Amino acid sequence: MNWLDKLGAKKGLVSIEVLADGLAVASKGCFSTPESIDVMGVLTQDAGDLTVALHDFVSKHRLSKRLCHLILNIKDYNLLLVEAPDVPDEELREAVRWRIKDLISIPVEKALVDVFLLPADGNRSGKKMVYVVVAERTRIQTLVDQVHDSGLTLASIDIAEMALRNISLIKQREGDNNRGVAIARIVEGGGTVSLYRNGNMYLSRQFKLNYGGGLLDDLPNDALALEVQRSLDYYERQMGLAPPSVLYLCGENISADKINEEFKRSLTVPVAILSLQGDLPFPEESDESLVQMCIGALGGVHREVAM
Repeated sequence: MNWLDKLGAKKGLVSIEVLADGLAVASKGCFSTPESIDVMGVLTQDAGDLTVALHDFVSKHRLSKRLCHLILNIKDYNLLLVEAPDVPDEELREAVRWRIKDLISIPVEKALVDVFLLPADGNRSGKKMVYVVVAERTRIQTLVDQVHDSGLTLASIDIAEMALRNISLIKQREGDNNRGVAIARIVEGGGTVSLYRNGNMYLSRQFKLNYGGGLLDDLPNDALALEVQRSLDYYERQMGLAPPSVLYLCGENISADKINEEFKRSLTVPVAILSLQGDLPFPEESDESLVQMCIGALGGVHREVAM
């Protein structure tokens, strides 16, 4: 990216998260205080061409020429944990590219690869481990073009797990005992469980779940509890880390009334709905369901929290 473009960007930040059937958009600090959430919205494919819809949304809300953090959907990349090659850190990405070529379904020359290290205390064996993000080059280029065509200035491309990492740091501001937090994000058909401590992601698992994602759809509490506890057990027993201070639940139409007491009793950590209403200054018209749909985009506009 041409850094002169960034120098000409207007104040504030925008983040776009790619959803399974649309885009979630949030902006921060564009029109009032630096911490204020200005705009939130969800654009679906029902509205027609998403590129046109995004351009119209950006124009309507006067967001053009702002820096934008793009958050990929979990279907747009693979996240692998592998042993790090014995090379200097500046050579790690290229060395890993060839190490994972037999683990991915696309030719390595058509893939974009990025890496971030697992903290040293997350592996009892003492081996240096690295998370590898693999995405198809043509898909990423399509998304980059979409952002460019909207009138925004692309500043970074990130993954959903890292957007939630930013959210975990916001929640830890409330006073954490250094044990970190777990976040389970539930969407139609499945979800992820991720564990964070001191700004680092230690573990993230994807799972399938018989959940429709609708307002009136029941959450399969027993199946969800099993998946969450599997992740917690691995985190504690295999990685040798103390359990997180809390498990936050968020996602598509996830609300307190969908979580039964048996679910809470079956887990080894306290459970809470991930609400940001008390942590961030939202527009008056925002409601909890919209905040939940935009949770990844909200993490994106707080990327600087983790820097």
